[in-house]
Amino acid sequence: MIINGSVITNGASSCKLTIENNVSVLREKDIIGEEDACSPCTRIYFCIQLMYIDGANLTVHHGTYWKLIR
Repeated sequence: MIINGSVITNGASSCKLTIENNVSVLREKDIIGEEDACSPCTRIYFCIQLMYIDGANLTVHHGTYWKLIR
């Protein structure tokens, strides 16, 4: 799970998370790896995902996004 750019993983035991405010969330089933970004659409999706995860390089990913959609 990715919450506002923070990658959250399950530990040995389960837990219940309650998100009390408005944040960006990507669930595990919605996350793709770079190796899965093999079509034009999935490359765009992966780039958007990187914008969520890697805020320090947001301008780089934003530039890549615009190149991909052109």
